[in-house]
Amino acid sequence: MPDPFIFDLSNNGPKALLAGLAHQRAGRADAAAAQFREGERLLREKLAEDSDNEALRATLAVALASAGRNDEARRELTLIEPLVRSRAPTVYRGRLVAAIMQAYGAMKDYGAMAFWLRKIFAEPSNIPLTPASFRLDPRFNAAASAPDIQALLTEFAALDAPKSADTPAAQKSVAVLAFKNLSDERDGDYFSEGISEELLNVLAKVPELTVKARPSSFSFKDKSDTAQEIGRKLTVAHLVEGTVRRLGNDVRVVAHLRRTDTGDQLWTDRFDGAWDKPWELQDRIAARIAQELKLGDTPRAAKTVNPEAHRLVLEGWHFWHLRGEDGFARAETAFKQALEIDPLFAIAHAGAANNFVIRAQYRLLDGIGGSEGDMARGRAAAQRAIELDSTLAEAHAALGYVLFNEGHVDDSEAHFLKALSLNPSYAMAMMWHAQVLGSRGQLDLAIEETRKAAELDPLAFIIVDRAAEMQRHARRYTEAFAASARAARLRFDPFLPNLGEQMLLLTALDRQEEAVAIARSVWKNPSTRVRWVADAYAAYFMLSASFFRRWSADRR
Repeated sequence: MPDPFIFDLSNNGPKALLAGLAHQRAGRADAAAAQFREGERLLREKLAEDSDNEALRATLAVALASAGRNDEARRELTLIEPLVRSRAPTVYRGRLVAAIMQAYGAMKDYGAMAFWLRKIFAEPSNIPLTPASFRLDPRFNAAASAPDIQALLTEFAALDAPKSADTPAAQKSVAVLAFKNLSDERDGDYFSEGISEELLNVLAKVPELTVKARPSSFSFKDKSDTAQEIGRKLTVAHLVEGTVRRLGNDVRVVAHLRRTDTGDQLWTDRFDGAWDKPWELQDRIAARIAQELKLGDTPRAAKTVNPEAHRLVLEGWHFWHLRGEDGFARAETAFKQALEIDPLFAIAHAGAANNFVIRAQYRLLDGIGGSEGDMARGRAAAQRAIELDSTLAEAHAALGYVLFNEGHVDDSEAHFLKALSLNPSYAMAMMWHAQVLGSRGQLDLAIEETRKAAELDPLAFIIVDRAAEMQRHARRYTEAFAASARAARLRFDPFLPNLGEQMLLLTALDRQEEAVAIARSVWKNPSTRVRWVADAYAAYFMLSASFFRRWSADRR
């Protein structure tokens, strides 16, 4: 059953409240009132169980103010405002401040709203709000013309003026393509992909080498792109490719290193080893690549583990990369089975942690319940992995992501930076770190971090999409729209929050007709997924378009 609540950095309450705001903007007063009542009911039920929850009480004030019940909204605010005013500034306070600010905006008390808006602009906050994004945000932008608010937007205009940054591509760069499986065993694909990915992870720890991330590199599996085409798409100088053949416990890997500018093969070699000691193969291949590219010594991957537990971890990562509920479920099973065999297998705990936290984010976006439980399980698994092996970048990144979503931004950044010190080519950790920087209003640094992440993983939809979001916060609308549209082209199916992002940007670029065309496509093509984000954007843009009446006539 879909969870009626949404909890993320921007929202902390029932979806009914968001639906009510969408109906209100579209002029459907009765439908809005019904949704506000439902939102109030759900919030009061939660508060009966947790009366000290300030975030829920602030959201209740928003619901009451949006319904025109201003006196009741002010009574709720008097319970929490003194506590929030007296508390030392923290990044977590930003979400509370935003809710209080939204309630005053709904009451058209723009003087009180300006008091809290100043805190968002001036203090550390996990709400990445700038004057530019304030003007675009449907929660706040009706207040943009109020004198008190206009003065603040002018005072903090510098938040919208990041410097441009152009960094040349790394001189020494490589992409490890998925090695081709030539074995007949059922687990041959997992093993050949695992060999490739673990080789990639070893090379990524070499400081002077730029290594493209797995999602982009493996996207060429079973495709006919030439070395030159792959090099151009990934902006990489060299490719590592090969084959894996297993017969019993014997494994033979044939690896090639190829230039992407000419397509010439620099070397090819055969590496024989044992199925239960794949790290020895990876060490030898990595050392050969480092020698050819004139790099320093490569880190050693060799260790002793249970071969069946290792096989299950490779299977878990394989399914995790597929995403989707089925992929997450099968990954969870594989990691769990690996830990039943070897409870001290740190990378299995790290894999489970990543599976939990990414599934939580997907469930949050799709409106499926269980995200909070997954985050808690992800935290426990990441902490256990770090206890067993503090050098696992995957574990630090997963724990950092959990901490960021809990509002512990400084602690989360420490783990992201640790992950990046262990694996300088870890694109996902860079993207998550960019969100930390953006939450503090450090948009120059956030944009640069997403740029570096997109260089490492240029075909990863979510990284390009987040880069567009950071550009929008910095008011670089043209660049942001280009990135958002490019992100959409990287998927086979529409991603509803991405469509909402495009509508915001098109409106900022004064291309309202195109924004409405996207909104119409969302409205007329139902999705099996929960659509509250895109529907709210759609209602807003339908209302704001100059030809809203014409669209309404089309619907009749």
